[in-house]
Amino acid sequence: MGMHFMNPVPVQPGCELIRGLLTSNQTWERVAAFCRELGKEAVLAEDKAGFGMNRMFVPFLIEAVKVVEEGVMSCEDADKTTLCLGHKMGPITTLDYVGLDTTLAIADVLREELGPSYQAPDLLRKLVAAGFYGVKNGSGFYLWEQGKKTQVNPAVARYRRRDL
Repeated sequence: MGMHFMNPVPVQPGCELIRGLLTSNQTWERVAAFCRELGKEAVLAEDKAGFGMNRMFVPFLIEAVKVVEEGVMSCEDADKTTLCLGHKMGPITTLDYVGLDTTLAIADVLREELGPSYQAPDLLRKLVAAGFYGVKNGSGFYLWEQGKKTQVNPAVARYRRRDL
């Protein structure tokens, strides 16, 4: 039995519940009850690559990176577009909270399992290789101090300008 919490966990209400082939009804019921006790919305998913959330959301995050990478929008504007759709935070900020390294690892697994539509953009790979992981180490697409964004990472701004 698996529980896959949506990121960032304190903000997002969803939690995928993944029942294994041998999960008993008793275990299923206990985990579902625990999910409700945590105040989370249970979302049922099968035990397949990426479950449901990552299968849908990683391509969205990848495309947001491409929009920044290609100079179509700034990090801030890419974030604003989804705030206008009612999301609690934009995709670039979400990437920093989830972790650029974590997102890259998930994208690589999904690409291997499901194909090239999950191919991570060059900018994401370069940021991870340079040690930019997001909120967890204070620098990702944005720079962070005490959990608050201070500015766009100058390395991201330089990368965008070079490609324009």
